[in-house]
Amino acid sequence: MAFYTTIMFVAELNDDMWALMFPDTIDTTGRRLLHEVANYFDFAHHSQGKKKRKMLMYPRSQFISKQ
Repeated sequence: MAFYTTIMFVAELNDDMWALMFPDTIDTTGRRLLHEVANYFDFAHHSQGKKKRKMLMYPRSQFISKQ
């Protein structure tokens, strides 16, 4: 579900002033797919947390120090 919602969202973007945080309820497979979506659209992305991993996706022009 998050995979398709993300594709629909990013397809409509007109600016670089956004960031998407995905909750820790998304499993490993879901996060992997979201990382693939981010790569496809050339967005920066990373997961954070140890046991409960969240994923952040954003334009490469944002949060440059995290990349």
